[in-house]
Amino acid sequence: MISRHIPSDVSKDVRERHFFECAWCGERLTEKHHIVEFSRGGPHNVENLILLCPNCHTQVHGGEIKTEELEKRKSNHTKGDRIAGGVQFDLKEPIINIGNAQFIHVPILLQFREEPLIELEEKDGEYLLSTRFYNRTGELIFWMSSNRYWTNSSFTIISKREELLIVNNDLEGNKIRIWQNNSTLNIEGANYLNGMALNFNPKFMQIGNSVFYGLSSAYCSVGILIQ
Repeated sequence: MISRHIPSDVSKDVRERHFFECAWCGERLTEKHHIVEFSRGGPHNVENLILLCPNCHTQVHGGEIKTEELEKRKSNHTKGDRIAGGVQFDLKEPIINIGNAQFIHVPILLQFREEPLIELEEKDGEYLLSTRFYNRTGELIFWMSSNRYWTNSSFTIISKREELLIVNNDLEGNKIRIWQNNSTLNIEGANYLNGMALNFNPKFMQIGNSVFYGLSSAYCSVGILIQ
């Protein structure tokens, strides 16, 4: 029978490769994860192991972080390049404004092909936000799952109990603001999707060269589907 114990030299190499921090979010409290699960024959070697914090480890097993994303992250992780945190909303009804568009009881607000980009999920009587945004070159710069997030460490972060502001001050001008106002969750910002401009503005929504005014949707599975 193969032991579950990871050899100390392998453990040391994995921890050093990831700078003793979670490869996904940058937290310092960590444990090792088999990319190919040990129960499915995944070996105890450096190539098959990645360092994760307990929260990210749980989210991997829950399917919130994909195996292919971990594989990519294993090779491009640099020390301190991500900052993690969480925001506390008290959202009892699934009402969300994205720019000037309003969605009511719509679980997936924005989807690109098969990938949900903004979604609300009910857990224990409250609604939790999951979303991801990219820069012009397609790099994932902001990731949130069930109100827990990470972003690039070079960004400016302002976090309050019911509000989160992420700003990139370079020429690309990425900006994300998420906040709760009474019973409504709001998202504004300027980012990119597959090279297209993605602008959630209080007066309009821009997706690539298309500009939309006054969108609304209720009681459907997907609010906006981008092909």
